Amino acid sequence: MKVSTTIFLYFFISFSFAQTNTLYFEKNKADLTPKSIYQLNELAKQLQVKENFGDIAIIGHTDTDASEGYNQKLALERARSVKKFFMEKSLCNRLHLLSKGEKNTVNQNLTEEQKRLNRRVEIVLNYSNGDIEGVHQFTHLNSNLFGFFEQEKQVFTIDPKRDTVIKTKHGIEVDINKGIFKRVGYNQAVEIHITEYYDKSSFILGNMTTRTSNNGILESRGMINISALQNDDSLKLGQDQKINIFFPDRNLNDGTNIFVGSQQKNEIIWKQMSDDGQERQAGGHTAWYEEGKPFVERDRWWYEMRGTDPYKFSSNEKKGKIKIDSVLIEEEEYKQVLTLSSSTLGWINCDRFVNLKVERTDVLVSYDGEIEPSVYLVFKDFNGMMPYTSRENEVFVFDNIPIDLEATVVGVYRLADSEDIYYAEKPISTNKLASANLRFTKISKTEFEEKLNQL
Repeated sequence: MKVSTTIFLYFFISFSFAQTNTLYFEKNKADLTPKSIYQLNELAKQLQVKENFGDIAIIGHTDTDASEGYNQKLALERARSVKKFFMEKSLCNRLHLLSKGEKNTVNQNLTEEQKRLNRRVEIVLNYSNGDIEGVHQFTHLNSNLFGFFEQEKQVFTIDPKRDTVIKTKHGIEVDINKGIFKRVGYNQAVEIHITEYYDKSSFILGNMTTRTSNNGILESRGMINISALQNDDSLKLGQDQKINIFFPDRNLNDGTNIFVGSQQKNEIIWKQMSDDGQERQAGGHTAWYEEGKPFVERDRWWYEMRGTDPYKFSSNEKKGKIKIDSVLIEEEEYKQVLTLSSSTLGWINCDRFVNLKVERTDVLVSYDGEIEPSVYLVFKDFNGMMPYTSRENEVFVFDNIPIDLEATVVGVYRLADSEDIYYAEKPISTNKLASANLRFTKISKTEFEEKLNQL
C-alpha cells in the first residue's frame, strides 16, 4: 500500500543565525514530492531576491529499516535531489551535501509515522563549519593564509574640484571627473585606494575567483577594488555619475563587460552590471528625416581591427548611395574606445563569459588529512579560475565544467601562528571522469609564490 506523505517546513534561528528547513520523502525514494518542489521554489525565490549567497548545508537522513550501507547511499541521493533543484535555479550558493543515513533519527523509529519523520533532508541556510552537531568538523584556518598575503593597496590623493586620471602599477587608468562624489567637501583632498588582482597568482593570494552569481565562468582582464575616502569617511558616487576605467589588456570587440562584486565570507561573487550602469563606446549613427519620409541622410561610425591596427570607419548614406571612409586612429582615441564606465565603486572586474558550447562535467577532488583546504580549478588556456561549488561529505565538487579543458587543481592551507604553508597541485583534463586526489606538502612562503607564478 502506498503511503501518502506530507511535507512540513519549519524555521528556527540558531545562535549562529543559521536557518533550517526540513523536507520529507517517501519510503525508499529520493525523488522530490510536488509539495517539496513548491517549498524549494519559494526558498529559491527568497535567496535570489535577497541575493543571499551564503553557504547551504543539505543533510540527508533515512529511517532504520534497511542496512546501514544502503541508508547511507539513499540519504546522499536525497541530498543530491535538492542540490540538483538548486543548481537548475542557477543559485550560486556553495552547497555542502552531508549523508547521515540512519545515524541521526529524531525518534525510536517504531511506527510508520516515526519512520516518516526520519525520511528527511535538512537544509541549513547561511551554514558555517561547526553549525551542525554530529557532523565531522573540519579545521579551516585559511583566513590566516589570505591575511598573510594581503595585496598592496595603492593610495592616490586627488583634488575633488579637478578632473583626475589615476594610473595604477598594472597600467589600469581610472578617470575621475570633478564633482563626481556625493556629500564631499570641496576644500579637502580625497584619497583613492586601489588594490589590483591581475593574474592567477594574485587571484589565489587574494582568494579571488572568476565565478559569477549564476555560476558562469569568466575570463578576466583584471580586477580592482576601488574606494574613496575623505577624513576616513567612505564616499559614494553621486546620482548618474560614473568613473571611466581603461584596462590595458582589453581588445576591440572582445566581449568584455563590467562586473561588480559582493563579498561572502572570504570570497567575491561577481555579477554583471546592468546596461544602465555601464557604458561602452563602440560606434553610433546620426540620421536626418523629413516629416512623412524615410531618412534623407544617415551617418554611421564604428571601429574595427585590421591586423594589429585599430581603424575608425565612417559611412554616409544619401539618396541610396553609401560612401565609406576609414582612418587609422591614434592611441589616445583607441583608449577611449576601450574604456568602460562604472556607476559604482568597490569590487570591479573587467571580464567576459567563457561561452563554450560543449558538454559539461563535474570534477571531483578528494584530499588527505583533517585540515580543510582552499581548493581552486585553475584553467590553463585563459585567465580564469573557479572555486568548488559543492561538497559531498569530504569530496569537493566543481559542477558543470566544460569538457576538454586543461587545468590544474590547486589546494592550499596554512596553520595558525605559523609561516608554514601546505600546498598541493594536480594537472587535470576536464573529461567525463575527471577526478584528483590532493596530497599536501609543507613549503615556504617563497616556494609558494614561485609555484603560483608557474600556473
